[in-house]
Amino acid sequence: MSDYFEDYLRIYEISNSINEQNIDTFPLKDLQMITILLKDIIQRQSIEIKELRKEIKTTKSLNSDINPLSITSFIAIDFETATYKRMACQLGIVKVENLQIVDEMIYLIQPPNNYYDSGCLNVHGINPSITKNSPTFRDLWPEIKHYFNDTPVVAHNAAFDIDVLKTNCTYYNLSLPELTTFCTCQIHNNLTLPDTCALYNIELRNHHDALEDARACAKIFIHHLKVINSLKSSKVKENSQARKEKNSAYFKPASRTISSEALKQDLSSVSNPDNYFYNKKVVITGVFETFPIREDLALKLKEMGADVCTSISKKTNIVIYGEGFGPAKMQKVTDLNSEGCNITLLDENELRKKLNLITL
Repeated sequence: MSDYFEDYLRIYEISNSINEQNIDTFPLKDLQMITILLKDIIQRQSIEIKELRKEIKTTKSLNSDINPLSITSFIAIDFETATYKRMACQLGIVKVENLQIVDEMIYLIQPPNNYYDSGCLNVHGINPSITKNSPTFRDLWPEIKHYFNDTPVVAHNAAFDIDVLKTNCTYYNLSLPELTTFCTCQIHNNLTLPDTCALYNIELRNHHDALEDARACAKIFIHHLKVINSLKSSKVKENSQARKEKNSAYFKPASRTISSEALKQDLSSVSNPDNYFYNKKVVITGVFETFPIREDLALKLKEMGADVCTSISKKTNIVIYGEGFGPAKMQKVTDLNSEGCNITLLDENELRKKLNLITL
């Protein structure tokens, strides 16, 4: 660990413990260092406010005019930065083809002069000693630039990551191809990455690790693409004669009904309350290969302590959706989550995992 980093941590700890009663006990040198630290924090906050304003102005232009229904391949990226001027110190890239993650890369990057602003150190834990032998962005660019050619680029808060990319390319006088970008933060009404992951039950173990964040972003966008493609597919099928025949064959209206008995929550009969659905308000929409009779699924959830409901509201915790789900219900979930609710969506595969019906 560098002397600079150790000195910063020592002064930071002192600044948190100082008060009017003990200020006279600290050496003048330490008090001067605390003053410098506070100036540094104020400067950082001022820069962050300016950048946030810039991002708000530019975010609307980030999402491409390309119809996302046509996208099956893309890269998701995440940068960690060493300085307030957005010089990169780590980059994660996740490559997706046919809506499947096929490759993952992570790179440590030595910022110019291996310099770090103090406020950035606390965010990701990367410091000068970690990147002292790493390539600069200029040295790394020949190895990674092909990922950005003719491929949509996705990031969570893309205004930040795309600006980091452009800033580093400009600093080293590197050419950057024209980018098609999508922002999963904007798509999800500016939810943070951890909150968006929680919405879809996506694991995020080490936030601010560039690969971990890029991987989470990729999974979020894959889920988003699958949902909107399912919405489109559902509308087409509902207008086709084949869909009507399929419904009449074994997706009969009666198979979608839920009895009043199944809708009565009964926590007293739950043998194991330590399960995912216990005391959660759950709405079922669509049809399922595993549970072709909706009543069977509702009774299974009731046995686990769920409060099965027929309509979505602000109190809903989980919406389980299958084939031919109601587009209006899915739109209501989107609207309520944008208003601050936290409704989780589960498809049939995720449902089977929660019910331990398949091997994880």
